Amino acid sequence: GNKALDGDETARLILSVTNAGKGPATGMTADLSASGSIYGLSCPKKVRLGDLPPGKTERYVIQVSGARQLVQGKPMVTVTVVDATGFDAAPVAIAFETRAFQPPVLAVSQVGAEDGNGNGILERGEQVDLKIIVANQGGGKARNVRARFRCSDAMIKVIGNDETSLGDIDAGAWKQASFSIVVVNRYSGPAQLPLSVDLIEERSEFNAQAPIKVVLNETAPRIALT
Repeated sequence: GNKALDGDETARLILSVTNAGKGPATGMTADLSASGSIYGLSCPKKVRLGDLPPGKTERYVIQVSGARQLVQGKPMVTVTVVDATGFDAAPVAIAFETRAFQPPVLAVSQVGAEDGNGNGILERGEQVDLKIIVANQGGGKARNVRARFRCSDAMIKVIGNDETSLGDIDAGAWKQASFSIVVVNRYSGPAQLPLSVDLIEERSEFNAQAPIKVVLNETAPRIALT
């Protein structure tokens, strides 16, 4: 999304090849060499492209990736399309930006609740719909995020799913997770309900857990987004 290759990320180089001759191009390969700021950059040296009939154009995708050690810079990848019969294309240089790895930081930024009878007070025996804003406060994209609801008291019942998929969350962005609960009449725990949410990222080192702060018999919190 930022038109650069970040550390711990894979990008695609799009190569368009036209056979302007009268005969077929056979057994084509793309030979690649990288130069410049290439520390942490992974680029294939050879990619098989196959055959290309005369007068035809094909687009090929070549993947390059950056390790977490990738340095910021502007490397160049030179691509030469080689034909098995010797009719090679002129080399083409592709320049792009690389950026150092920045981790995501997942957090709950806001919690909202809607009570079942509509009086704005969270009470026993009614369904409470929780809305949780999950924000990425870090500098890198969070991948395949899931929010998993947790409660440490058996007298608080979850209605429906206790986990929701949020997908990717860009740096500085947020997404909303929703859960529904009922606090049964026999609940005798603390007024601040023992609720939390696990924020699960594709890479486990970026997982987080956050409390869900709602209080029984008090005004339900509301989400205010700007």
